[in-house]
Amino acid sequence: AAPGSLTAWKPENSTNFQPTQTGIALQQSTNELRIASSDMSPIVLCHGYGSGGAVFLPCIANLFSTLSSYDCMPAAYIVDWLGCGLSSRPRFECTNAPETESFFVDSLEQWRKAMDIEKMVLCAHSLGAYMCALYAMKYPQHI
Repeated sequence: AAPGSLTAWKPENSTNFQPTQTGIALQQSTNELRIASSDMSPIVLCHGYGSGGAVFLPCIANLFSTLSSYDCMPAAYIVDWLGCGLSSRPRFECTNAPETESFFVDSLEQWRKAMDIEKMVLCAHSLGAYMCALYAMKYPQHI
């Protein structure tokens, strides 16, 4: 399992994102972008293989537009998987599929705990969707 410390991206306005520290200090880092906040379960967007969370940036305006029609807008995070985007590059020593799945699924669980998120809505693409499905099977109480 790969633990992670988090480097957050805080939107200063709709087009300018500035890096900020979350203050969480674990061994590895998972980059994420926080979009809004409320008491609702946050939406967590997870990218697919060979990309990073920035793949979701063109969707931000539509996400805000859609969510703003509700009385309360949930927080939304765009997360870079370990080894991708702006996340850290921990040593990858997995030798089989179950170890690889645990590497990514457990890193998402470490991130959820570090962010103090009880339940979340996962939205993902490609390999990210596969890892999120595995996460949901392992940790259904957090979905």
